[in-house]
Amino acid sequence: MLSRRNLRIKVMQALYIREQTPDASVSEIQRKLFTSIHNAYRLALYNLRCLIDVIDYVNKVADIKHNKYIPTEEDKQFSTKIYNNPVIRQLVDDRTFQQLLKKEKLGHPDESVTKPLFKKISDTPEYRSYVSKATDTREDAAMILQCYETILTEELYHQHLEEQFMNWWDDDYIIVKTLTQLVERLGEGSVSDPFGNFLGTMEEEKAFASNLLFRIIEKETELSAMIEPKLTNWDKDRVAAVDMLLMKMALGELLYFPTIPVKVSINEYIDISKNYSTPKSKDFVNGIIDNLMKELREDGKIQKTGRGLVE
Repeated sequence: MLSRRNLRIKVMQALYIREQTPDASVSEIQRKLFTSIHNAYRLALYNLRCLIDVIDYVNKVADIKHNKYIPTEEDKQFSTKIYNNPVIRQLVDDRTFQQLLKKEKLGHPDESVTKPLFKKISDTPEYRSYVSKATDTREDAAMILQCYETILTEELYHQHLEEQFMNWWDDDYIIVKTLTQLVERLGEGSVSDPFGNFLGTMEEEKAFASNLLFRIIEKETELSAMIEPKLTNWDKDRVAAVDMLLMKMALGELLYFPTIPVKVSINEYIDISKNYSTPKSKDFVNGIIDNLMKELREDGKIQKTGRGLVE
């Protein structure tokens, strides 16, 4: 579920924690890394839980309207069609999903979250159009995605996720992409066991991240020895700690990960530096790594396997 970029960020964060807590063992750092990866899995499940609860709030609104002492005609005609959306019902009725929520101890958002978010959804023209028409299964998945996109734009929802998951935004892009694909496939009826197969168990992600973490720690002395001579015009102690970590990781991938293309490694770490370090980091990291890459290539030390991987 997580992209390699997400995993690189998590390894960078784990390595940063290690620098800040030198007494921590490598196994402790690995546990923190795995917890971070697992939290992305929990975040995906919780996003679905919130989406379902926000949509289910339609029943509370209906009860309030129907139980008025003198309900208006509009109150009487209030639609709960969204509640019976087949995509939502598949999610609610999925036994594996419910077991995962229980296992991960993921509770429900309270009404202070669901009420205003449902109002935002119900005020959209897409929602009004959907509930005003007869059932059309082709629109069911699209409507759920529209609901999800609406709540994702709300600062209230961001604050709520931040309270539940520290640094949730590190995974927001891949979570949105994953859940969008899941809803689309549910709408097509092409997923028989979405939570048993679609989200996965993160084992492949953990393997890659753990391998990268251990290799950078193992080769830290050698990587530093290659980078430091390139800092002749820089005060080493003033180089951003994150920049140093990113350069070590990029260099480590160039040397010790033969199946990852050179351009992929360099571009990924330059991109990460833009979001996680200083305004000048992009050019700095790019310049140092590009210089080292050329030297290592000339010395024949970059060995990539597979067609197209040497570029």
